[in-house]
Amino acid sequence: MNESNYNEDFIKLCQKAKRGDAESQYQVGKHYYDGDIVEQDYFQALRWFGRAAERNHSEALSEYDLARHDLTKAAEQGDSISQYRLGKLYSEENRWVEAVICYRRASAQGHKEAIKELGVDVSMIGSEDDSGVVYSTDGEVLLWCKNENLTYYSVKSDCKRIAKGAFAGCCGLKSVHIPEGVKLIDTYAFAGCEKFQSLHIPSSMEKIGVGAFYHSVLFFTGKKDYRIMMYSNVYGVYNCEVWNEWKPRYKDDEWQDNHRDDDIDWLSESWEAMTDGMYGDMPDGFDGDYGFLGR
Repeated sequence: MNESNYNEDFIKLCQKAKRGDAESQYQVGKHYYDGDIVEQDYFQALRWFGRAAERNHSEALSEYDLARHDLTKAAEQGDSISQYRLGKLYSEENRWVEAVICYRRASAQGHKEAIKELGVDVSMIGSEDDSGVVYSTDGEVLLWCKNENLTYYSVKSDCKRIAKGAFAGCCGLKSVHIPEGVKLIDTYAFAGCEKFQSLHIPSSMEKIGVGAFYHSVLFFTGKKDYRIMMYSNVYGVYNCEVWNEWKPRYKDDEWQDNHRDDDIDWLSESWEAMTDGMYGDMPDGFDGDYGFLGR
């Protein structure tokens, strides 16, 4: 069978798959997985296997698991296309931190679509410093870190913004010095930095994005001299200015026990302020972990 017939047959197969035929959905997934008559694409394979599995196709679920394993493995081995596609998969599953980590890794290798997902225009990408950190051409935006073994970093003095996902998933990172002049730490900038220990917030800071320190445990100092402990289940501070409204509430264990209901009300108000209402009610477990400590 010549190539044109292959293409015509595949188009017809896709049309049947889109109409909801489970076997056609499975076969489309197989073609994307095998890369025989179309370019190999584990992400598309996962999509079609998933749709067939929802219609109880007997083989689709096992093929789905296999395709997901292969996509994840390819991404972990450094393939930028797989990193981007895995990021798209995580995004569809609302697993934002994992998605941003994948996009940062792919962006660090120049994947244009991943760069767009981080809200960066390709034309603004500048030079990489000796630590493997990339800045915008004007030096005002820290775009991303390419070196996941980095343990300490000092942000350049000209920087005004740390971009979305800039250090996301840099598991070895322990501390970052942020100089005066930086005004924004964008969403998920330090998400997944599990060894992160401390961060001084300069007085110039105006906003910290949602999820900026998700899955990080650290102490903040600076900015109105408040010290705030953020636990791993906290999404991230939303606006620095609301720190003024968070009062020290913890004196001793007995006081805590006697005022627990008041405390939970206060924490709930803090959660709403912190997330700017983006995540609705305070999540389960947040009150039990006492998400904030006063100075």
